[in-house]
Amino acid sequence: MSIVINAKCKLRAAIVAAVALFTAISFGCNAGDVAIVPGTSYVPSEWFDFYAAYRTAGEYPWASPDLELTLDEFPETVFKWTPMTMNVTATDGSGSQTLFAEFLPVWNVILADLNGDGLPELCATVSAGFGVIYDRVIVYDYAGGNTYQFEGWDYYDYALSLYEGRLVVTQYYHRASDVRAEGELAIIDGALVAVGIDRTGPDSDFDSKAREAFEARDKGVAPAAPPGLLDESDALTQPPTPTPTPTPTPIMS
Repeated sequence: MSIVINAKCKLRAAIVAAVALFTAISFGCNAGDVAIVPGTSYVPSEWFDFYAAYRTAGEYPWASPDLELTLDEFPETVFKWTPMTMNVTATDGSGSQTLFAEFLPVWNVILADLNGDGLPELCATVSAGFGVIYDRVIVYDYAGGNTYQFEGWDYYDYALSLYEGRLVVTQYYHRASDVRAEGELAIIDGALVAVGIDRTGPDSDFDSKAREAFEARDKGVAPAAPPGLLDESDALTQPPTPTPTPTPTPIMS
């Protein structure tokens, strides 16, 4: 069974468990595009989450013990996260595989059924990039052996969290604490989508100025960001002007 959800609505949702083997999600929506989100009886749950400590305080979970997970849906598999690799492996009778090989580190994993097959996907917040690092969402469908990411690229960070039994994706301005939008994940027609979030890029004067500020900062230039966008820890300062070396006065003989 499926639920029709307005893809441009502001996230205001409550999950209601239904005996008909699906979860109903109720949104207060405005007119706009719609997306068909697969229904499921699977209740999302958190395996681990180090992302908040990383984003707010820059903390890395080096001191964490190895974390292992077994699921009733995959009884022959042991999932493992280690602080040494900060990645997730899955080991069964046929061997071991790394689930998020191309993206390090993996900050959190939340289990949720995004495609309606009744089995959980491993939904993770990761950091990725070369030179400029962005926070991204990766979903691994262990049952199907498929990896999903948002199509294309934009100027925002994305992170997952579990809120009142609901898997929430938050869109942040890049490297800032300001939240731009919130939504929910789904796999629709083989693509990962963020229902309720506009990913088309800057759509206002404020967003355009934000993008210019972050691009400037990424290039090492002090940004003139809109008020409240950048944390104090993110703000760059121009390098100090070097003090000129005084010219020695010649000694008269």
